[in-house]
Amino acid sequence: TQLLSTPELKKVDIIFGPMYASQINTLSKFSKKNKIKLVVPFTGQSDEFYHNPYIYALNAPKNDQYHEVNLLAESYFVNYNHIILDAEGGNTEGKNLADGLKKVLKAQDREVATMSLYSDETTLLQTLNPVRKNLIIPNTSDLKVLNKLFPLLKNFSNKHPEYQISLLGYPEWQTYTGIYSSYFHIFDTFVFTTFYRNAANQDVVDIENKFTQWFKKPMFASYPRFGLLGFDAGYFFLKGMSQYGKSFNDHILQVHVKPMQHAFRFQRASNWSGFINREIQLIHYTTDQRIELIKLKR
Repeated sequence: TQLLSTPELKKVDIIFGPMYASQINTLSKFSKKNKIKLVVPFTGQSDEFYHNPYIYALNAPKNDQYHEVNLLAESYFVNYNHIILDAEGGNTEGKNLADGLKKVLKAQDREVATMSLYSDETTLLQTLNPVRKNLIIPNTSDLKVLNKLFPLLKNFSNKHPEYQISLLGYPEWQTYTGIYSSYFHIFDTFVFTTFYRNAANQDVVDIENKFTQWFKKPMFASYPRFGLLGFDAGYFFLKGMSQYGKSFNDHILQVHVKPMQHAFRFQRASNWSGFINREIQLIHYTTDQRIELIKLKR
C-alpha cells in the first residue's frame, strides 16, 4: 500500500504482478483508478477480472478453462465415445469439469457414459465402444487415480486389444511424466493446458542457458517455469505496446510472438471486464512415442 502512494508509480504504463492472490484487489483498484495495465501472472481466481477493464489474467479462472475444454469435446473429440471416470467423487474442480462436459454433450444428444475407478472387465466391456475411439475423462487430477487406472486399463487392453482407448487429463499431469510417461503414450493421452515447456526446443534451451549466465543459477524447475512465464508475458505485452501504442487493446489479437511456454489469446468476458487468456492447448502423447502440441483453430 505504501508503494502505491508514490507519484512515480502512478505514471507507469504497465505493472506485472502481484504474486499473491490477496494482493489483487488492492493493486486492481490502483490500476483502474490510474488507468494502468495490470498483468496478473500467477492466479486466475478473482472477481476483479470481471470488473477492471485494465487487468489481464494470464491464467484464466478454472471455469473459463473448463469452458474451453467443453469446446474441445464438441469439436476435436467429436467422434469419440465419451466416458467420465468417477474416482470416488473426485474433487470439486474435476467434478465441475465432468458436469460441464455432460451438460454440453447431452445438449447435442450425444451419450456420455460414467464408470467407476473400480469397474471390472464386464463393466468395461459394457461401457467402452469396440468400434469407436473411447475418451476417458477422470473427474480428478489426483495421481492416486492414475495409480489405479493404468493397471486397470492395461489388464483390459491385454485381453481386448481391439478397443481404442484415449485419456483426457489435467495440466497437473505434466508433473507425472517421470512416472507415467510410457502409460501416457500407450493410452494415447491428451492433456489440456495453458502452458507447455518443450525441453527439446533450442530456443527454450538458449533462454534457460542465458538465464543461468545472467543470474548464476538455473531457472527453478517448477510447473510452469516462472522464468519462461515472465519472458513470454514481457515479450508479448512490450512488443504489442510498441507496435500499437494506445490502440493495444483494439489489436490484442493481432499481437503475435513465438512463445517459449505460454501462448496468449486474450478476450474480454464482457464490455466492462478485463482481458482473460482463453488459450487452451493439448499435449498429445501419441502411441508412436511422439509428443505433439495441438493448437486449436478458432
